[in-house]
Amino acid sequence: MTEDQRERFASALKRLSGDEELLVQMAVMVSQDAVPVLALLRQQISESSLDDAAATGHKLKGMFSTFETGSPVAELQDVIQVCRSGDSAAAQSMFAGLEPDLNVLLGELELLSTSDDPSSMDRSS
Repeated sequence: MTEDQRERFASALKRLSGDEELLVQMAVMVSQDAVPVLALLRQQISESSLDDAAATGHKLKGMFSTFETGSPVAELQDVIQVCRSGDSAAAQSMFAGLEPDLNVLLGELELLSTSDDPSSMDRSS
């Protein structure tokens, strides 16, 4: 892990008792699994399958919340609530505004997932 990654994911590391290896392993799993879940959420919202979208959004939130509990994960809960309320237009609008930030987080996790090289675990990097 780089120092920037340690700083970016400091709260996650704290929740994991500082276990960088575990954080990287989780990033590997989530960065792979979240891509199709995010795509499914996008599809369900666009098709106004809001009950399904609420469940999928909850799953995605669970995946991301290991790494981030603030923005954009907190806003994902708002999308879930709007889906549960049945307001398709609001769900589409909210998700359209949130998706770029979710993709940024996903990109950060993909970079973190490549930190499994033992030489990258050197704290001096």
